[in-house]
Amino acid sequence: GGVSWRARLAGGAVVLAAGMGWSALIAAVGAPNVGAFQGSDPAAQLALVLSEPWRIPAVAHATLAQMWLGYAYSFVGVLGWLDTLLPLPYYRAAGVMLLVAALATLLGQERATAGGARPLWVVAAVVVSMGGIFGILYLTWSPPGHAVVNGVQGRYFLPLAMLLGAALPCLAIARLAPLRRLLVAAVAVFPAVSLGITMNTVITRFLLS
Repeated sequence: GGVSWRARLAGGAVVLAAGMGWSALIAAVGAPNVGAFQGSDPAAQLALVLSEPWRIPAVAHATLAQMWLGYAYSFVGVLGWLDTLLPLPYYRAAGVMLLVAALATLLGQERATAGGARPLWVVAAVVVSMGGIFGILYLTWSPPGHAVVNGVQGRYFLPLAMLLGAALPCLAIARLAPLRRLLVAAVAVFPAVSLGITMNTVITRFLLS
């Protein structure tokens, strides 16, 4: 809080310049085509996207329609070479716990947003970042003209999901404070459950199978 908009813009510019500068350096010394083994060609893909930008909505729709369930599972956790699922009831429980955490945030006294940023800006930043993830993987991990985006995993969205907590309003309903404490306790205990289930899955899959 209390930081001027000029300082905020300067900070953002430094981060952007560092990222773009590093990317330019790697490209100059010969960045490897990490997805070449499955037909990706970033230069050809970029040229195609720029020449036919109207294909982007169709690719986005097809990707989400075909892969949203995989994103949901890998957001919670898929182990090994993405071939070892946790027990299916655990994924449902994890989804419930996300809702519990969101409700606990709503019942809080103060919004977590630093500097008074409006929730709309937080959501916009998350949406733009998600688009960047899909765009990068479409260029570097998908064959030119491919109908869907390859390579995206649900875990890539974990930092963005945490940012969304800052976009939730705070209702600050005093009479629901005991409920909030109960919800927070449930969220605090859930990692212990996750650890036990994960260890059991790893032992069963890699040591006992």
